[in-house]
Amino acid sequence: MIPSYIVEEGVNLLKDAGLEVVTLFDEPKEKVLEQLSDYDAILTRLTKITLYSDTLEGKTDGLKVVGVHGAGVDNIDVDKATELGIAVISTPEANAEAVAEHTIGLIIALTKHIVKTDKVTRAGGYEDRDQFVGVNLEGKKLGIVGPGGIGSRVGTKMAKAFDMEVLTYHPGEPSHTVPSEMTLTNNWEGFIKECDVISLHCPLIPQTEGMVGKEEFRMMKDDAYLINVARGPIIDEKALIEALDQGELAGAALDVYEEEPPADDNPLFEMDNVVVTPHTAWLTKETRIKMAVDSAQGIIDVLNGDQPEYIVNPEVFEG
Repeated sequence: MIPSYIVEEGVNLLKDAGLEVVTLFDEPKEKVLEQLSDYDAILTRLTKITLYSDTLEGKTDGLKVVGVHGAGVDNIDVDKATELGIAVISTPEANAEAVAEHTIGLIIALTKHIVKTDKVTRAGGYEDRDQFVGVNLEGKKLGIVGPGGIGSRVGTKMAKAFDMEVLTYHPGEPSHTVPSEMTLTNNWEGFIKECDVISLHCPLIPQTEGMVGKEEFRMMKDDAYLINVARGPIIDEKALIEALDQGELAGAALDVYEEEPPADDNPLFEMDNVVVTPHTAWLTKETRIKMAVDSAQGIIDVLNGDQPEYIVNPEVFEG
């Protein structure tokens, strides 16, 4: 069952594998949850459905696998799924290039005042251009929080193009080798104080929720920039608004928010030192296809009794 739209390449792969595919794109979330036990697999996207302990309990008798059309699995109670023997798969590499490119775009937009000067120019303010003095990225210190597939791309080949020095901090132990071009530090306070640009690329887990808050903003350089293309609740949004108001950092660029969709009257939308996009860092033609295909293939693997490449809870295959 697929409760929200994915591109046809993923749907066709499932059908070609001999699976009956039911799409419920227009059904309310509550109705989708009521039908979980009728299906062997569900392929879900973050914005349409959430699966937590209270919805999994007693409604998953036939469910064998939950496929997430995306990298993050914070909308799934993985522990409960594992307890019930339900495999959880994701697509951690599918969006890496797109999100990394979007990150660099946000950094450039902030440091070069591209959004502000676009508006001013369109409004006939060409002669006001001297008010918008940007900064060079060359020689600046870029801080990557989470040196995974996305963070590593930003911190190596992309930062290298601008001759930036790159520090990285991982909230916990890195799951793979950190590239040599990035200097790994365990000193969170020093990391916050040193970096000119801080870019968040870590998952939303208990130890990262609210990890950038009042204390971090007080420690940041007042000409530093903050980028978040990971998950909104990693930042204390109220503290960010206060910090921007008080000049504790130069600006922020956000693709994700504490609540999604964000409220129309979110104060961040009125700030001219903030660049916002609607959780679209991943949204490219190539990524949509790769996410759909990767998640579909993972489901096929599980239903065939094989362990998929991107399994979140491999414990269900043990024993």
